[in-house]
Amino acid sequence: MSTLHRVYRCEMSPRCRWYGYVVADDTAVEAESLPAARLALTETLARRVEPWPWEHVGEHTEHALSPGMWVREALDAAAEPRAHISRVLAAALTTQPTSSALATLPTPADGQLIVVAAVPGDRLDWLLEQHPGTGSLVVATAVSNHQAWWNALQAGSEAPPATKTLADLNLSPPTDAVLDDWIAASPTGTHLATR
Repeated sequence: MSTLHRVYRCEMSPRCRWYGYVVADDTAVEAESLPAARLALTETLARRVEPWPWEHVGEHTEHALSPGMWVREALDAAAEPRAHISRVLAAALTTQPTSSALATLPTPADGQLIVVAAVPGDRLDWLLEQHPGTGSLVVATAVSNHQAWWNALQAGSEAPPATKTLADLNLSPPTDAVLDDWIAASPTGTHLATR
């Protein structure tokens, strides 16, 4: 099942602005509040997407994690655990190894690295659908109140040839696997290709 991922990014300088966009698409809107951004994006998509309404829609917010890096939290029943994961990630970025490792990842065309706050039970296909198609997407979770697990997914065409894939970790098809399986199969900091 394919999900249309709608994202609302909050930028705080010089004042709060919300930018709504669709993952791997050029649809974008701008507004002064989250409700206004949601409405504007819905109206834009109703004119552009067939069939409308889309059967499966996921909504997410993005907030700055560090310069050039954004944490994406799904607006779903696990919103509170995802917010906790974001706090753990922010603390993890204060350590040199994590910060250095993430700084070397190839970024999508817009130069912004996205870190998805994932919770146990998130399906791998749902996480993979959030890859922008270029650069890297980081999938991360908190394994304790003070420790984060993360892996980076690089676009298949951009990853070095020897880079492993989820299939190499026996996590294929991704519709049958969840984040918990991925954590068990791959140590933190692993780079995988989307191919």
